[in-house]
Amino acid sequence: MQPIGNPSSWSEFGFHLLPYALASVVMSIGVKMLLVDIFKIRAFWLLGAVAVTPAATVALSVLRPAKDSARPWCADPSCPPAPRPN
Repeated sequence: MQPIGNPSSWSEFGFHLLPYALASVVMSIGVKMLLVDIFKIRAFWLLGAVAVTPAATVALSVLRPAKDSARPWCADPSCPPAPRPN
């Protein structure tokens, strides 16, 4: 069993886009820190981005499930599942 923080375990829950959301949240916080002396970014907008980005990617992950790259030849749901790596 893999720890919950491992990005490969997020796809087991169906949230294959969540790593991109977390990366964009970290980048937006970093950009705010870099621009603090040049441009004022209100905390309201940053907190909105932090709340909306993961929620939107979870919703997109549910609406558009990831394609199974381990068996691209089989589009039928009755195909056996791909073997799990150890």
